[in-house]
Amino acid sequence: MCLLTTNDLERIFEKLDMNGDGYVSLEELKWFLDKTVIEIDEEVESDLVKAFKVFDLDGDGFISSQELECVLKRLGLWNGKDCKNMICYYDTNFDGQLEFEEFKNMMLLTTSSFH
Repeated sequence: MCLLTTNDLERIFEKLDMNGDGYVSLEELKWFLDKTVIEIDEEVESDLVKAFKVFDLDGDGFISSQELECVLKRLGLWNGKDCKNMICYYDTNFDGQLEFEEFKNMMLLTTSSFH
């Protein structure tokens, strides 16, 4: 189970409350959801599949926090952060791991203006 901290919730709320009135309207929520749907071409999709396979060490179709930490360490990119929390941030079905679509969203959204 993934738990969000108060800081996580505040950051999410700030992104959704675009007019700063302290409320998230349906229009703001719809705009945000529409904005985060990113169209990608076949080449980008193919590259993301390849990247996913790098992290999916056991080939089960999911990236666990242990797999994420292992790959980040191998790449020299692990900075001691809790990989469970990194997974939870993008784990939309709350199963504690990333499937391909969740991984794709993570990769695409971290390069957008929302992060």
